[in-house]
Amino acid sequence: ALVAVSASSSFYDGTALIPGQDPGDNVNLVDAQSVTLNINRTIASLVVNGNFKPSIANTTLTVANGITINSTGLIIPNSGTATGCTLVLGGDFTNNGTFTYLSLSGGATLAVTFNGSVNQNINGSSAITFGTLNISNTGGAIVNAGKNINVVNTLNVSANSIFSIGSGFIVNNAAAQGTIIGNGTVDVTRTALTASFDSQYKFSTYTLANLTVNYTGNGQVLSNHNYGGLTISGSITGASNTASVGKTLNVTGTFTPSGGTITMTGTGWGITNSGTLSFSSLTIAGTPSTEPSLSFPINGVLTVNSSTTFAPSGGTITMNTGSSISNSGTLTFYNLTNNNSSNTGLSNGDISVSNQLNFSAGTIITGSNKVIILNPGIAITGAGTGTYINGNLQMNLANGSSSTKFEIGDVNAYAPVTLNITGVSGTVNILGATITGNDPNENTPVTNSSGIDQNAKCDHYWTLTKSGGGTFTSYNSTFDFTNTTNGGTTSNYV
Repeated sequence: ALVAVSASSSFYDGTALIPGQDPGDNVNLVDAQSVTLNINRTIASLVVNGNFKPSIANTTLTVANGITINSTGLIIPNSGTATGCTLVLGGDFTNNGTFTYLSLSGGATLAVTFNGSVNQNINGSSAITFGTLNISNTGGAIVNAGKNINVVNTLNVSANSIFSIGSGFIVNNAAAQGTIIGNGTVDVTRTALTASFDSQYKFSTYTLANLTVNYTGNGQVLSNHNYGGLTISGSITGASNTASVGKTLNVTGTFTPSGGTITMTGTGWGITNSGTLSFSSLTIAGTPSTEPSLSFPINGVLTVNSSTTFAPSGGTITMNTGSSISNSGTLTFYNLTNNNSSNTGLSNGDISVSNQLNFSAGTIITGSNKVIILNPGIAITGAGTGTYINGNLQMNLANGSSSTKFEIGDVNAYAPVTLNITGVSGTVNILGATITGNDPNENTPVTNSSGIDQNAKCDHYWTLTKSGGGTFTSYNSTFDFTNTTNGGTTSNYV
């Protein structure tokens, strides 16, 4: 029913039904009268041409559809007795008049909650300042602000709810204030000037640990926060894109920053990608309960912090030119591709590969660390002159007989060695390395005690060191000195 209210009254006077009692009523305050809310009420819609003043503490007016405040309309909480009142909307909020969340005296406040199951809009020709704005919409519906709005106290986005604002508009345009919290999703749509979360949502306090922020525009800039979830459905490609993520980093658009570091924290994080993803630098600061399975390149530093495990269950991580690895925890690649023409340096600890190690450019420089190939019988691919392990390589051997090539060298040359071994039983791991210079034992106990002609030999020596409690029957090794500096006639070497 359409109910016109033109005299001072209440929606409910405690004793009798009056206009607006039926939840299906469309209530129109037709002139400048004061209509108060004395008890929780539900109506279909509300048009305000006069004064609407909630007056009893903690009362709620639920409007199944929308509220429109026309040019002569005013919504304001009554005196201090009206604190804690709430408007709950299932439709749009349009303000062409005056909306005031705070009473003129007594400090009474009026919160607004959007809980529709279809898209809802905040618009109108007049300014809108909310005290507390709750976003509780359902079913994938979006609450969209089509104008600048202010939120003085709290913007709270509930789980499974979505809040968005037009690309040309800002929350708290004049100055930062209030707090943003919640478990839902906030869209960043801004593409002009500084196209970042902070430039579109200006709050004094950002409590984002359970909130997902979705960057939807093209050419945006990542604001440096501790996000719960982070979704990139637009594009972020520039430098200085640094942030922490405690839940899911989900890329459906393009995330290829040229600078900055993404840090994955806690145990609930994950990475998903159905768009285009690469990292400048990536830090793993927490062990996930479920390891990711996807492929992506690293263009900067891959860091695994101490007491942290990063062991992808699938996919390929590619170390591109300019990248390096710092592992103070446990780092096990599924597939690792080295595509670093400036060579990939390891620091702070060993790394492992559970499936495939492939070279397409550059070496991996281990220093005092080592690369461990966990899967027996898996050959390293793409190795050769300029693409090999510069340092220490451990190969874990299969039981029985096998032939294993150690794709090793040092700063001076690629000098692999092939180990043929029989009768392996139990755990047998072999660490291989090659070094420029004389074998230390060659001059022990006296100079040149080996009797080798120092002018007719290879200038490298090799070491193969066993670990593990297993056993083997026999072995022989073939050393490749094609690329080393050699004296004498190499066909005469023994």
